[in-house]
Amino acid sequence: MPVKNFNSFLAGENNKGTIYFLFLSVISSNGFSYPHKTDSLLLQLKNNLSDSIKVSALIYIVELNEVSKDSALLFIKEALKTAEHSKKPALISRAMHYLSHWHIDNTKSLDTILYYCHTHLERMQQLKFSRGIASAYGNLGMAYTWHLLDSSLFYNWKSVAAFTELNELNRANNAKINLANVYSEMRRYAEAIAIFNETAAYGSKTGQYHAASLSYFNMSECYTRLGDLKNAEKCIDKGCAFSDTLPYNVAYCKAMLADVYVAQGKWSAAIPLYEHILKTGKENKFNYILYRGNNGMADVSFKNGKWQDAIRYKKLSWEYSYKDLNTRQSLYHMIYACDSALGNYKASLMGYQAYIAVRDSFENIERLKSADALEAKYQNKEKQTQIELLDKENKIQQAVLERQQLIRNSIMVVCVILFALAALLFNRFKLKKKIEQQDALLTERKRISRELHDDLGAQLSTAKMFLQSAKNKPDADNSAVDNSLSLIESSIHDLRSIMDDLQTSTLRDIGYIAATEELVNRVNHLQEINFSLTHHGIEKLLEEKTEHNLFRITQELINNMVKYAQAKNVNIDLMKRDNKIVLMYEDDGVGFDLESSKQGYGLDNVKSRIKSVNGSVEFDTAIGKGFRCIIEV
Repeated sequence: MPVKNFNSFLAGENNKGTIYFLFLSVISSNGFSYPHKTDSLLLQLKNNLSDSIKVSALIYIVELNEVSKDSALLFIKEALKTAEHSKKPALISRAMHYLSHWHIDNTKSLDTILYYCHTHLERMQQLKFSRGIASAYGNLGMAYTWHLLDSSLFYNWKSVAAFTELNELNRANNAKINLANVYSEMRRYAEAIAIFNETAAYGSKTGQYHAASLSYFNMSECYTRLGDLKNAEKCIDKGCAFSDTLPYNVAYCKAMLADVYVAQGKWSAAIPLYEHILKTGKENKFNYILYRGNNGMADVSFKNGKWQDAIRYKKLSWEYSYKDLNTRQSLYHMIYACDSALGNYKASLMGYQAYIAVRDSFENIERLKSADALEAKYQNKEKQTQIELLDKENKIQQAVLERQQLIRNSIMVVCVILFALAALLFNRFKLKKKIEQQDALLTERKRISRELHDDLGAQLSTAKMFLQSAKNKPDADNSAVDNSLSLIESSIHDLRSIMDDLQTSTLRDIGYIAATEELVNRVNHLQEINFSLTHHGIEKLLEEKTEHNLFRITQELINNMVKYAQAKNVNIDLMKRDNKIVLMYEDDGVGFDLESSKQGYGLDNVKSRIKSVNGSVEFDTAIGKGFRCIIEV
């Protein structure tokens, strides 16, 4: 909550606001210290202020970032407790959102993070609070970002769709930024850049300048990874234009631009930017900015052969860094490289040894220490005597050990034999099944041949006879033509039935994925549309009814795309997630207005088939934006 809003609602509470402002002052200066000095103020808080103000104030304290992370967690839990007492879904969602974010930022265990994120989602679904559900989807997308990118992509898309459906376009735009970041991490830079362009345009148009700035900065990162430094520089300039004038943000913009200049080899252009960064960092005590400035000056000095300056700046960057393993490794690497260039070979060797030690996470050093200690023990006479006594005891037990080894070996031989027999039987079983499948396929082909010959052949021959009769007698009535049309229509219906039976049989034999691959390969053969079909976590055939409906839906979506979409690229992704089968379809066609367009038989058919297997479907499209469909079964 911004400060001005916080002050405004405090002013609306008259004396209550004054009491609570005192409470904020005490805990902001002393930390979260109750049940000591703040007992009376907490009592006034509980007795005099509404639940909404309590939750907002507790969250505001966390946003001030002036208390320790452990104290922040206590405030968030207190806010959640108060929100649950109020029974207001919006308050509960807000508190649970901050609880999930706290664990995302401060907890290393993915299982713990997912527990709180899924708890948030389940509580919002229980309360049927749509905005909270959309927010929970976004948190899950963020939680999976550094672990499972496919899952992150899935939940971020659901967050975008949910906020869009609620017509909360600002939140949907922020969710799209998170989605584009996932595409960037997946190295799908073209898709990421397209979404960043969309979010930047929306942010600049609606006054969401922070979103526009963030979009341009992230787009710059994509161009930098692609090696397109010219466009990367342009994006940084645009991002800086939309960024506010706060010293930290200005310095951060300059740091990004200076890094691009270094990558381009424009050392002279980068130096004044780094000097400005260092000046801002010193004046405002921004440690991270000081780290970026000193690290950049170290790189420039190294490239220009100013070895002493490079060492000095690198050591300063270490002082302001997070002092993690990568930063330490970078420090020692530059020190030994500069000392080597200066001819300080002894110092360079020491720096190189330190670099190797850090690179190997000190494992080699600890191993050497353990080996030295063990060697010293063996050299001790008293220990040596004890070892000799143990050796004598070992000889006595050797016979027992050899007998046990013989038994173990015998058991292993028996196990290998049993395993070989099992493998042989399994292969014979597979061969038998394959022969049965081939026999069934041959029988089916014979049946279809008979159907075509006995039924369709006879009907088409009769239709030919009627048409020949009508040709020879042009003045006769239209009964021959009507009969012919009726027979042809019946033949078409029978042919469709036979083809449906054939496709169902093929689907039953090879499964949805293989059948869909055949369908996609036929369309790809035309070389007009680029299909991408992927699947994750599907290790066996699905239930026959589910596979049948998914295949029919896939046919319907592809048929609609070929008829209307004018698409060039189509992605179909099938995955298993949370004991559900998820089908994601996406094309870059012309799209349509989902609200104003009348949905035809095709989309109604998709909904009907999904309903028959207790699933759900979401459509996401707009004119010129392609078409997306997410199906859960």
